[in-house]
Amino acid sequence: MKNLVFILCIAVSGDLFGQAIATASWTGKGVKVDYALYRPNTAIQEVLIAFYDDADPAWRFETWAQELTWLADERGALLIAPSSDVKHMDSAKLEAWIRFVSDSLTLDRVKFVTLGRGVRHIDGLLGEECAGLIIAPSDTISTWLSGKDGVIGLIDSRKGDSAQAVMKALAKNGTWLFSKMVIGDHPYYFDQHKEVVLDVFAKMDSMLLILKDSSLNAGLRSTVLETGPEVLRQGKAFELSLFIAEEGVFSFQVLDLSGKAVQSKKVFLGKGRHGIKLPTKDLDWGVYKMEVDGPGILVKQKLMIRG
Repeated sequence: MKNLVFILCIAVSGDLFGQAIATASWTGKGVKVDYALYRPNTAIQEVLIAFYDDADPAWRFETWAQELTWLADERGALLIAPSSDVKHMDSAKLEAWIRFVSDSLTLDRVKFVTLGRGVRHIDGLLGEECAGLIIAPSDTISTWLSGKDGVIGLIDSRKGDSAQAVMKALAKNGTWLFSKMVIGDHPYYFDQHKEVVLDVFAKMDSMLLILKDSSLNAGLRSTVLETGPEVLRQGKAFELSLFIAEEGVFSFQVLDLSGKAVQSKKVFLGKGRHGIKLPTKDLDWGVYKMEVDGPGILVKQKLMIRG
């Protein structure tokens, strides 16, 4: 194949019973990418690009690929874990690499999974609106590269501000974000980590199906999923759950009977599901009206505060 060099090396395994991966290299149009490769035994449905955490000496691109063979098998994914940065590859080079590795699949069949500092390599894939899962990010992304209607999952399992910064950046760029916070001593090997990863991927897959089906996505509207209680004991927070179909600034107000706002809150909400809490400890007993106002939604609800 002209302008392409492919070197297939000896298969390597993470342990005696681990599934074999191979290391390989692709060169095209002045770009060289070394990567680890794993092919599942089932028919290939997608390409999964895995970026490892190079700040953790326990990981290399080969060991990260070895670890994720279970996910590749579950999803019927051709798994490739690059050893170097690919975020500056333009769409033509990315497409050429993916086609070469997978024989025929294109960028619309590509997803990614990142761990730790690996998140800083996904800007190019975000620009191509590739879906993917971010695990315990310890770096940030370039917000202007994020695509509209992208679908991203994020597992927040590391102490620090990076996860919040990444979620904020994705939300502001119109990404459908499915986030989950977990508690554990390790950013990846937290309790039931495989089940959590599969659950987030399942939510992403469902959203992708909706977005691809015009008969389904035409009906996407911001709405209240769970209304708050009409009667609330003083001091308890008022809680409700929203599905947001259009990102923007949303206003939450508690109005007295004269229409005066006695409690208010404005927040930016990205696409997806959100839980909202409003404190009521400073409100006297009585009857009020709750109002939610934002892009594509206006909801009013009666609220009684009592002792």
